[in-house]
Amino acid sequence: MSDMSDMNHNNNNEHPDFNEISGEEKLQALRDLIELTDTHLTQQVLAIGMDTHEEDLNRIEAWRALGMAGSSALLGNPSCCRATCS
Repeated sequence: MSDMSDMNHNNNNEHPDFNEISGEEKLQALRDLIELTDTHLTQQVLAIGMDTHEEDLNRIEAWRALGMAGSSALLGNPSCCRATCS
């Protein structure tokens, strides 16, 4: 049998459906992400980061999980492309 703690502590092969969770559970699931190898999961996390109706903490954790929080052109930092645009 599984309980709520199982949902909050997913292993690397089992990720929550971010469309089905909210609040603290969503925030914790985003914090627990250490790598994004699944295209569907990556798209969900990117959508959270871009959604202006999403809670700010969730958006911040989504960008952190994507590894873009400090250098994304989507966040208005044009210096992110210096290494690749030359």
